[in-house]
Amino acid sequence: METLTTNELQPNGYTPDFRTLSHNVGEKVGVVASEFADTASEYVVAGRQYVKQNPEKGMMFAALAGVVAGSLLTLALRRRP
Repeated sequence: METLTTNELQPNGYTPDFRTLSHNVGEKVGVVASEFADTASEYVVAGRQYVKQNPEKGMMFAALAGVVAGSLLTLALRRRP
């Protein structure tokens, strides 16, 4: 993640107000969020392609994930005296 430097915040001796600073930070956060969304989309596409090419492994993985999730929920929701 890119951080703002003093030179970026105060070019030519200009001291930005809170609105300008928050706008700049918002733009940077938007860029990071967009990059994250793009990367996540690529992983989703790659995962779907893998499951299409290997349906048996995809089903086994889904079943295993279900067993793990069910076990964790059972442990978490179990009432203890």
